[in-house]
Amino acid sequence: MSDLTTNMKLSVCVVTYNHEKYLAEALDSILMQEVDFPIEIEIGEDRSTDKTLEICRAYEKEYPEIIRLHVNEKNLGYNWNFYRTMEQCRGEYVAVLDGDDLWTDPQKLKKQIDFLDNHPEYSMCFSKYYVCDEDSKLGQVTGFSGDYDLNDVLAGQCPGTRTVVFRKKYFPAVLPDEFEQISYADHILFALIARQGPIYGLDEPLAAYRMNPESIYSSKTMETRSLNIIQNYQLMKKVFSNKEQLKAIDTGIVNERIKLERLYFFTCRPFKFIGNSVRIFLYDIRHLKTALLKSWIVIFKTGLKVLIGKTTLKQAKA
Repeated sequence: MSDLTTNMKLSVCVVTYNHEKYLAEALDSILMQEVDFPIEIEIGEDRSTDKTLEICRAYEKEYPEIIRLHVNEKNLGYNWNFYRTMEQCRGEYVAVLDGDDLWTDPQKLKKQIDFLDNHPEYSMCFSKYYVCDEDSKLGQVTGFSGDYDLNDVLAGQCPGTRTVVFRKKYFPAVLPDEFEQISYADHILFALIARQGPIYGLDEPLAAYRMNPESIYSSKTMETRSLNIIQNYQLMKKVFSNKEQLKAIDTGIVNERIKLERLYFFTCRPFKFIGNSVRIFLYDIRHLKTALLKSWIVIFKTGLKVLIGKTTLKQAKA
């Protein structure tokens, strides 16, 4: 790995909070990258209450020519820690890795930088990724690949944060006011970047997302996540407001409503199921769509799989 700090080609933005169990593995997966260009690692430490800061300082001491540590004066929360750390990045390109995820391919950065260098019209390159458990055992591959534009991102095709590399010049210098209320910053930030040019997904897994085993099948967690995403979409309508963009956002909202419909059905919550159905129905009336029918078809197919034993009830809820 090159340790040059001049003419910085790429910055890796690492945000971390209480990641003592996983951070070393995340940083090692960056340091193993086989690159022939200068990179830096910018770590945003958000006042952890465990030994995360000690680990950060140990790595900074061992790799002072590559790693720069930024310790917040107070806990900022994920969104602002992410944004403030991103501001410190000096590279032409920026890659992102949360402190509990990891990269799995030593040529991840090289593959993505080669693509972006050869395709200047693209604003971002991402990839598929593995889901792994707390012991870093790699499981299923998820994500998507190919060409996407702003409207695709707005409709819900948001790349996995751990997989992205984008042009730093497209990162917003000024944030919209709605950023303060957004639950998941990556979606709106990646949409703002995609506004500058198309994005491309490589058809191979280059990273791994660590799944918290305690929350995988928590219906409350899944419900909260979907409701937060819907709220995010409503806020994003104030930022992306032309007709096609609003249509794309509405598509994203309905897709989340369909997830909720399935969740409410398989967790036997009839009142929430009916209330959610009404919301989808009202969308159908406004936009002459068949989203409600689509949601019921999904429920029927999933229920049939449960009955014949091709899936479990826990998987159906997810």
